[in-house]
Amino acid sequence: MRGLREAMLALALAAAAGGCDSPGGGGGGATSDAVSGDAVSGDTTTGADTFVAPGETPIRDPRCTDGTWSEALPVVAADITSALSGYSAAAYDGFVTSTLASRYPTGAFLVTHAVTEYTRTNCVTAFAQGATGSAETMAQRLSTIVHECGHLLDGARGGFGVNTYVIDEATILTCRKGDTTARGGNTLPRSAITADAYDALLPDDFYKQTYLVDPGSEQGFNMLMEEAVQYVNSLATDYAFQDQIPRFASITARDGILTFLWYMERYLHLTRLEAPEVYAFITGDACWRELVLTVWGRAWMFLDLTADTPSLGIDDDVLEDLVLAPELLDEIARVRAADACF
Repeated sequence: MRGLREAMLALALAAAAGGCDSPGGGGGGATSDAVSGDAVSGDTTTGADTFVAPGETPIRDPRCTDGTWSEALPVVAADITSALSGYSAAAYDGFVTSTLASRYPTGAFLVTHAVTEYTRTNCVTAFAQGATGSAETMAQRLSTIVHECGHLLDGARGGFGVNTYVIDEATILTCRKGDTTARGGNTLPRSAITADAYDALLPDDFYKQTYLVDPGSEQGFNMLMEEAVQYVNSLATDYAFQDQIPRFASITARDGILTFLWYMERYLHLTRLEAPEVYAFITGDACWRELVLTVWGRAWMFLDLTADTPSLGIDDDVLEDLVLAPELLDEIARVRAADACF
């Protein structure tokens, strides 16, 4: 069945490409719409599984930012039994920070700083609503909390015409003019990709309505990348707490970031062919290049780690095939070339 699906997908991609480079289509604040192997403490990884032989377009290139990225991995084996058994709904916020600190310290960093720095609302309080009744439901809500607190922390550190992306404690990128031209920036709305030839390849795209159609779809490349950053964090959190997923259940942890990698590739493809001034702005700016390659490398690091964890994906095999379409994978290679890393 998988072979048949892949053959059909290859035919669809060939039709979209039209025998040449595939055609494209026409064409401030963070949204709050996240959908939601053991590591040894202190381990880091570069996710070498996705490196390929010379002569092919690599998924990650060891010469470039995406291939050199590493970070401390979530500690899947950390014992949180006492936190679960001693859970109190009155102290759910302490449960969030303590369990994250045990298993995903980067998530704990994002959450605690968001609570401190984004003073208009407490993101833990806001996104724990409806889940505080038990330790199990709170543990299952952690990826949404990390995702949404990540948005608010980035918003707190950004400003007009400026987007800050807090990747982890050591890597913070501040990029400029990434919103649409109608909103004072230099890019197209992220919804522009709905007019491309690839859109029809996933008619049941779970994320399209929220991010590419509903209000917020008029946001630019800056917010497409903001969501991509946070969906990596969602996957990392769900990886850390995979043992808290109900038995026989599957969630869209891998699906979310794969969808946004696909959107990112399509946006680069479309602007290169249809809006060269936008493409030149993105690929000519060191910050946007670094962000694209950092997100790409970090995403594949966690996708490698979770490749054999079926509970973390639903349609992830289909989405991975879409992301790895050769002409879209080449868009990442072009960003590497613009970054002169080889």
